[in-house]
Amino acid sequence: KDDRVKHRSEEYVAMKEKWQELFLKVLLDKFPELEEKIDFVDCGTALTNDFYLGTHRGAVYGLAHTPKRFAQHWLRAKTPVKNLYLTGQDVACCGINGALAGAYVCAYAMEPRCLPHTWRLWTP
Repeated sequence: KDDRVKHRSEEYVAMKEKWQELFLKVLLDKFPELEEKIDFVDCGTALTNDFYLGTHRGAVYGLAHTPKRFAQHWLRAKTPVKNLYLTGQDVACCGINGALAGAYVCAYAMEPRCLPHTWRLWTP
């Protein structure tokens, strides 16, 4: 933890290489045709995220995704402030899909009549 990036302990590097090999094996077991197309592989960890992104304990998705966080009454698209709405992943759940869901929840909070018009975007 206290070492610089690319200057970590041998134990850390070995652990990282072990995980990298495992992830690569799982990928290639599912998609063997990719093996000859791979030019470079690198693996990041929570320490990598901390260093490059300035995160805390590797958390790159904003608020901690714990049961307590999802029970917060204030974490909703509609706020007590008139015409102030929250959107993004922290309103719904982590990641890109969470950000998309957060945007949809926000749009619905702003204009509930949008539901029938936007529903067709989600259905085949």
